[in-house]
Amino acid sequence: MKLILTNLFISFFLILPAEAFRVDGLKTPQSFIVDPALGNYFISNINGNPVSRDNNGFIMKLDRSGKLLLSIRGGSPQITLHAPDGLALNGNHLYVTDIDSLRWFDKNSGKPLGHIDFTGIGVKRLRGLAFDDESNLYVSDVLANAIYKIETGNDHKISVFMKDNHLGNPSGMVYDSVRKRLIVVTRATGKIYRIKKFSRTEIVRENIMNPAGISFDYARNLILVPSSKGNLAFTIP
Repeated sequence: MKLILTNLFISFFLILPAEAFRVDGLKTPQSFIVDPALGNYFISNINGNPVSRDNNGFIMKLDRSGKLLLSIRGGSPQITLHAPDGLALNGNHLYVTDIDSLRWFDKNSGKPLGHIDFTGIGVKRLRGLAFDDESNLYVSDVLANAIYKIETGNDHKISVFMKDNHLGNPSGMVYDSVRKRLIVVTRATGKIYRIKKFSRTEIVRENIMNPAGISFDYARNLILVPSSKGNLAFTIP
């Protein structure tokens, strides 16, 4: 598999109009993703210090208009969430990075299903998540310059996919199934760009307060952006 390192430079092609929405009052949101099967959205919220084990982080599940459907909250019965960061979906399972742990929940009920503690292999801060076509999950460690591979279909076996300072603090990731490659974002710019016909560049949005990541809702042609310092998340048609 190829590994591609890139800055936050977004190519997006508008096909059909969709109604955008904004969610305010968040608590240091980090990841904003869509469930392609049902069209719902998930937003992770650190809610405090990103390295504090305070068990007050939470994940929100929203409908297509931004209305709250479900909240998975640290401190609730049987739920631990200190500083939920990267999110990824695989079937009915919602995976989330949480400092030096990986946790997964039932996306419909919010019930906790599993947990892996990475402290034994020297993890510093887990961040981004991405699935390949074989249900292998890739997890980035932004401070240790490492990417781990989790074989979810093989009892969640862990291996080091890559560990190198040249990774440049890997953060968000996406898997390109056409070219069989993992694309990794190494730093943010505070701007979102649209590239038309692979030549003309235009700024879609700028002066974003610490954009924590970016993802797409391909069915509705929306860009999904969480602003960690702005304590909000918004979509761009």
